[in-house]
Amino acid sequence: MRVAAGTTQNSAEYAQARMKAHPQPRDSKSASSSANPERAYTNWLRENWDYVRFVNPGDLRVAEKTCGTSGCHAAEVRKVQTSMMTHGAMLWGAALYNNGAVPFKTPRFGESYGADGSPQRLTTFPPPTPDESARRVSCRISIRSSVGKFLSPAMCCVYLRRGGKAKPEVGNPILDEDPGKPQIKLSSRGFGTELRTDPVFLGLQKTRLLDPLLSFPGTNDQPGDYRASGCSACHVIYANDRSPEHSGSYAVHGNVGQTATSDPTIPRNESGHPIRHQFTRSIPSSQCIVCHIHPGTNMVSTYFGLYWWG
Repeated sequence: MRVAAGTTQNSAEYAQARMKAHPQPRDSKSASSSANPERAYTNWLRENWDYVRFVNPGDLRVAEKTCGTSGCHAAEVRKVQTSMMTHGAMLWGAALYNNGAVPFKTPRFGESYGADGSPQRLTTFPPPTPDESARRVSCRISIRSSVGKFLSPAMCCVYLRRGGKAKPEVGNPILDEDPGKPQIKLSSRGFGTELRTDPVFLGLQKTRLLDPLLSFPGTNDQPGDYRASGCSACHVIYANDRSPEHSGSYAVHGNVGQTATSDPTIPRNESGHPIRHQFTRSIPSSQCIVCHIHPGTNMVSTYFGLYWWG
């Protein structure tokens, strides 16, 4: 698209030409800015394929046509699509089995999406032999849909099982209660009443155990949560951490996800942009901790010498 000489970037003519030249998102809120959307979550899966490819060629919905073409990184893209950071099955499987929610150790619950954003099933092919299953964990993943709707006493977390004395009112602790055997979370009524819920299924879905997985961009709403999706989640650096110990040479760019490029079309004071629009193999630990700071994946915080509760 061409605009008349002397047209300014803030003019209506420039904005109209820009919209015609670029693929447009389905979500109108994203049309006004090139920054990553805040808390996109599953709305990201509804975006059209051409727009996703335009704003992030490393997204897993399009990576086979960009990063994973023949002669480039086909093997790496294939591995990422079935990795723990994409489907999360290992954490789901461990939490569900260890708390009595399911009777099998082989992970069967996770997340995976096709090029059109629809849920898909991942199955090991060929199926593992009994010996392979004994020596290493294989994943059979079915998409999680409405598991949180089911409440059962058998699914109650081990640390919330009965063991105290009288049931208190909600929010009113009993001072002489036996240590390690609280009743605070268990109502005298049935499951689903007051604070008595099914913590395994509900907790897995409501707690950011896995951040948004690699099929989605980060929440892009606060320092430490700026990132893209797919391959770009690691290989495109965002300003998330001002500490040189964590971010190295990227620390000078601050922690509010703003660009450091000279591109005049990118607002300098808008969050949600990478430091530079390019891939790199020079990845700081601050980039890893964007995802691995949340419960269940917080091993990077121990690398920093941090821990959750003292």
